[in-house]
Amino acid sequence: MTALFSIFKLLLKIAAAPVVAILALLVWFCTWLVYVSGAVLGLVSLLLCVCSVLLFLSSSVTGGIIYLILAFLASPFGLPTAALWLLDRIQGLRYWIQESVYE
Repeated sequence: MTALFSIFKLLLKIAAAPVVAILALLVWFCTWLVYVSGAVLGLVSLLLCVCSVLLFLSSSVTGGIIYLILAFLASPFGLPTAALWLLDRIQGLRYWIQESVYE
């Protein structure tokens, strides 16, 4: 029974190794992508904020509010933060698989 359990554990380790490696590469690439897109979206957010101020000055309050909401979503506090939260969950899944299988 112990030999069968050790063989099963070895097969599980062999099957989990590619999954852990793929998750590690995915997290690494997506983290890089989030930081690059965060820099670009920061500039887009600035442009949207300036357009919002111009719309407020031209007495289009609704358009100004819409542009402010879009500027917030494009800012580093909007969508990039949500992407980093999702990456954190994927990283947690990877660590959970490693701890469950390799210990």
